[in-house]
Amino acid sequence: MSINTLAHVFTPHGNIVYTANDFRQTVRIAVAGTIALSISTFYDVQYGVFFVVYPLMLMSLVPMFNLHVARQFIFSAAVNCVEMVLIVGYLSQWPVIMTLVVFALYVMRFRFMSQGPLFLLGSMGVVCQSTMLNFMSYPTSNWHTLMFSNMEACVMAVALSALLHYLIPDVEPRKPPPRIEKDAARIRHESLLSGTVATIIFVVFQICDLSDSLSALMAGILILFPMHYRGAVIAPIIQAHSQKCQKSG
Repeated sequence: MSINTLAHVFTPHGNIVYTANDFRQTVRIAVAGTIALSISTFYDVQYGVFFVVYPLMLMSLVPMFNLHVARQFIFSAAVNCVEMVLIVGYLSQWPVIMTLVVFALYVMRFRFMSQGPLFLLGSMGVVCQSTMLNFMSYPTSNWHTLMFSNMEACVMAVALSALLHYLIPDVEPRKPPPRIEKDAARIRHESLLSGTVATIIFVVFQICDLSDSLSALMAGILILFPMHYRGAVIAPIIQAHSQKCQKSG
């Protein structure tokens, strides 16, 4: 199957934008997901979601690898571990204050995403914060194992990204994506709206016993990444379609 054929398959309305570089990125994501799932299954890690999601997330959001990307990814995970210990350890007895702090952190991270240059730092923080808060809210969770698993998965994701970019490089140098100019009002609107929805999801998962619904949590958070109405509507449609295809296959 040629690149042109794949371009027609993956691009709607006949407007071909699926390039050879995009195909290489797709292969890197598929290989990383397979390796990550194999490692987490072989070693039977307790928090396998970190080991599978982080490599996919890193290589999906950033089609290149450099030290700036690695620093943002690892730094965000390390900061999240410290924040979650302080929030759950000291504020869990005051639910209202804890919720306000969680909301403030969500708004800050979605602001990073909306502004652009620190998008990876913000997006990684949102996913890590949501997942760790959910795990740490249950008394059976081992915090040390959780934090070590989080950091190990983060380092593994960075290592896989570096390795696969070396083994499966782009065909041609990538051009930087066009910068979206946003005024202060739009950034504020996106940050507050996404932060509010993420906090509502957090509250629902704290009130209800949803310890076995991690996929629902991740889906609810990931559809917020476009930070606008059209993207939030399209994302669950695509996800539902992919799940339908998996079941029919």
